[in-house]
Amino acid sequence: IQFDFLARKVKPDYIRIQDSRNNKYCLIKGRIEARNENEDWVVIATIDDDDGTTPRSTTGHWYQASLPWVSKNDEYKLYYKYIRIIQTGYSYNSNNYEMEIKRIDFYGEYTEPVI
Repeated sequence: IQFDFLARKVKPDYIRIQDSRNNKYCLIKGRIEARNENEDWVVIATIDDDDGTTPRSTTGHWYQASLPWVSKNDEYKLYYKYIRIIQTGYSYNSNNYEMEIKRIDFYGEYTEPVI
C-alpha cells in the first residue's frame, strides 16, 4: 500500500494500523518505508508482531517511526512525500499474503501545501 501526500510532506512519529478483523488476514510481518521524489526508500519502521498465534486487538497496532538522525539545518529531510507499507510474510492466522486493513493513521507533523 502506498500513500502519496500530493502537495504536502509528512514527518511521521507513529503509525497506527487497525485490522478489519481480529482473527484472520492481519498484517504481522512487514516494513514501513518513506521517500521523496528521486530518492531511495528508507525503512522507518519494522512490523514483526508475533508468530501468528497471539490474539489480535481491535484497537490497532502502533509503530514508532525510526527516522534517521539529521542536523537541525537538515530537519526538512525528515518530511516525506510518499509512505508505503510492504507485507513480508503470511498474514495472521492464514497461509497466504491476504490482508484486511480497516484504518491507517499517521501521527506527526506535516508541511503546508507546496504550490
